[in-house]
Amino acid sequence: MQGFTGNTETRDDCASFWPGTAAAIRCFYHDCTPDDAVWAAGNLRAQAAAPSREVWPLDAMPDVERTSIICRDERCISPEWSRTMSAEQLGVQPVELDGGHSPFLARPAELAEMIARVL
Repeated sequence: MQGFTGNTETRDDCASFWPGTAAAIRCFYHDCTPDDAVWAAGNLRAQAAAPSREVWPLDAMPDVERTSIICRDERCISPEWSRTMSAEQLGVQPVELDGGHSPFLARPAELAEMIARVL
């Protein structure tokens, strides 16, 4: 996947997975509390390959209002790539939040406030 900066492995069915808790924490949960990070990493499951391999089924994005929220300290998907894709694919400039890949766990109040502002 373009923009991805993680260290996953691939199973025989082509699903990707994190081979160890420490690698997942470094990528997804580096700004969470240690207890939350361990809990979250322990709940990760393999990600199917099909969504990244199948052709997009629509001719164009639906004509709906949209917002892209990205995190400045993201380690899994490059923030620069996300900024570019927000503009090119969604036609919006992203709003940015401090923190990493999992603001719903690391800073839920800030994320909720941002979502409320953009609605």
